[in-house]
Amino acid sequence: MLVFFKNALKPVSVPQFEGLSIERILERGREHDELEIYLPEDRDMERLPRQFIAMVVRGLLKHDFDNWVDAVIEKRNENIKSKRRLEIELAPEIFKIYESSKHISSK
Repeated sequence: MLVFFKNALKPVSVPQFEGLSIERILERGREHDELEIYLPEDRDMERLPRQFIAMVVRGLLKHDFDNWVDAVIEKRNENIKSKRRLEIELAPEIFKIYESSKHISSK
């Protein structure tokens, strides 16, 4: 019987973005030799919750997993910004005024 120590596994939330599918998470997790020890047989894999798989892989890869997820999220956000034209250009003097503004609109 294999047991993770209490501190080893922490709940993790991985958004359902392109590039963060269960298959990609498992592919990333297979970088660690012991991943298969913590997973059931292939026939039972589809029953596992996504969060469990992410939690096990994160427990094995630690910060490498966090950095990978952050990079995928950042890439996705950059793609959305550019595709939807969510960025605007401001003249430097206007941007300076905007940054120093302390007024907050509630509407």
